[in-house]
Amino acid sequence: MIELATTITTRELAERARVAAVALRSATAEQKTRAIQAMARGLLTHADRILDANTRDVEAAKAAGMGSAKTDRLTLTEARLRDMAAGLEAVAGLAIRSAQRSPAPTCRPASTSSGSGCRSG
Repeated sequence: MIELATTITTRELAERARVAAVALRSATAEQKTRAIQAMARGLLTHADRILDANTRDVEAAKAAGMGSAKTDRLTLTEARLRDMAAGLEAVAGLAIRSAQRSPAPTCRPASTSSGSGCRSG
């Protein structure tokens, strides 16, 4: 898991995201599913730290004059974190079920009678 310093810049965070995106492009579907599952576990495992940091963010937003509707959307609760984790698990489950149902397409030369190069199953 990546530990974020308390004073990371937006530029540094963007660079980390770019590096991660490059790594994800070459990841298999199984690796991506495992990563999504790890994110879900991470939300729950580190809930206290996430909620503490969120409290500081909300306080700073209020001090900067952010309206109540926006601060409500910014505010995390244990229930919201659980919902986020459940959503990630659902996405991981969809990927697993999709891979089980959908065999890789079979490609044939375009000169076959179907006229199509690839077909499923």
